[in-house]
Amino acid sequence: MGLCLATATVASAANYSFTKIADDADGTLNTFRPAGGVNAAGTVVFSALGTNDTAGIYTGSGGAVTTVAQASHFDLGYDWGAVINNAGGIAYLQHNGYGTNGNPNSVVYNAGGGPVVVASGTGSPYINVNPPALNNGGTVAFGASAATSFSLFTHTAGTTTERYHSDANSIYFYGLSTFVHLNDSGTLAFNGTIGPGAQQVNGIFKGPGGSFTTIAVENDSTNQFIALSPAPALNNAGVVVFQATKLSGFTTTTGIYSGNGGPLTTYADTAGPYSTIYNPAISDGVVVAFRADTDTFINDGPNGIFTGTNPLTDHVVRIGDQLFPGLYVTDLFYDGAINEHGQIAFRYTVQSFDHTITRSGVALATPDTSAPVLSNILQVNVGGGPTTIGGMQATFDAVTQDGRFSADFFRPDTTADLALRIGDDAAGAVDFSLASLDYQVWQLEFSGVFTGNADLVFHYDDTNLLVDESALQIRHFVNGQWEIPGQTLDTVNNTITLAANSFSPFVLSAVPEPGTGSLLAAGGLALLRLRNRRKHQRDMPA
Repeated sequence: MGLCLATATVASAANYSFTKIADDADGTLNTFRPAGGVNAAGTVVFSALGTNDTAGIYTGSGGAVTTVAQASHFDLGYDWGAVINNAGGIAYLQHNGYGTNGNPNSVVYNAGGGPVVVASGTGSPYINVNPPALNNGGTVAFGASAATSFSLFTHTAGTTTERYHSDANSIYFYGLSTFVHLNDSGTLAFNGTIGPGAQQVNGIFKGPGGSFTTIAVENDSTNQFIALSPAPALNNAGVVVFQATKLSGFTTTTGIYSGNGGPLTTYADTAGPYSTIYNPAISDGVVVAFRADTDTFINDGPNGIFTGTNPLTDHVVRIGDQLFPGLYVTDLFYDGAINEHGQIAFRYTVQSFDHTITRSGVALATPDTSAPVLSNILQVNVGGGPTTIGGMQATFDAVTQDGRFSADFFRPDTTADLALRIGDDAAGAVDFSLASLDYQVWQLEFSGVFTGNADLVFHYDDTNLLVDESALQIRHFVNGQWEIPGQTLDTVNNTITLAANSFSPFVLSAVPEPGTGSLLAAGGLALLRLRNRRKHQRDMPA
């Protein structure tokens, strides 16, 4: 630890600010367990021990901590944590008399009116229930076992519905993982085993119940996966992210992958600078966060939480970073908590440089692509503001409900990657030419309510343009099609300014010459293929 602090650079992780949610400084809370969720308002739900060995589920956003539930260490699902939605509803696991009747658990949901038992593993109809998932509509999903079967259920407004069933005689699933994830449309993501008989194969799937979409399976010729994570996650666009291990020849690698039923995208794997990689989570802006260890401390930087393939530039926070003034990270835990703005909740241990102070707790990392908008603060800069490539400024006419504005900037260089960023419908509706060698895409979100318009200033990259800069324009995906709003182009400052009354994907494009739009699009795609081929050649080992 002394070596870690002595050799680490004294700087916070780039492009993130950190908020302390709770720590053990005053002795009230200690032994923090999963920070299982963070909602759009930046409220984190976590579990911890208190005085007299009580366990609790708590929430916080940087001020006072709120108690959701407390019980003895053995009567609360303390080690499993809890999940939270944008309305402040919380779902968690609770023991029903630890040590009796096997492992009887209950799934509890608290939407603000007090705890409600959604399902109880008391023997009928469930022998045991497992940690829940929760969406913004208040639907709780969970897995539960009966005498000879295991099923995935959802519970909404007092009604429980079986979504997927598994048993030895099932024509679909012979087994299901105890973990399930749920998005706002009611789609579940899960790990399951399909058959029949000796041909049984493990896979990652998604679906609303009954029918399902296969995301990945083990031992196929395309991906060569030999092990798949039991706990996939998905976002509201239906993109599933999961951890998997593959075998290529005699080489085994573990990576983070995503897909929605078609070809998979690799976000990071152990073929590069990471030695281990796990616990992926995905935001609605398609930010993928994960915990990883790097190959060597000296060459690649310390272990931490990352969002991309380069541990030096894609880190959120690493061991050795100065998390708070005078306190440096000595340990990190990531439990998959990420919200639609890319805010990430995590557990930490920090220590002063002279080792006289040690603190453990829960913190929230906020990217500079997200900022609060209040009724009296109507203008925000995100992503570095309108003077930085990909950054922008937003000025709202009026805000009637405070919220957070986020603007995630992406540079996908294939249509498949574009679809993962903005969804199949938006990507499939692209009928215009590319403006540069890759897509320049802004995914905007606002968790509050505003009236009138928001004036938006986008800063684009003017390098590697395929057209004259004077032909640049931004298109906005509205009601199933790409519209061209009125806008002002500033080629000196590389900005485009427009007004919008709704948020969805915005893409940099070009004004096509008469009769040449399809040719430009084809030429752009050809250049993309050439660029990808060159990139692949550069990435090949010598």
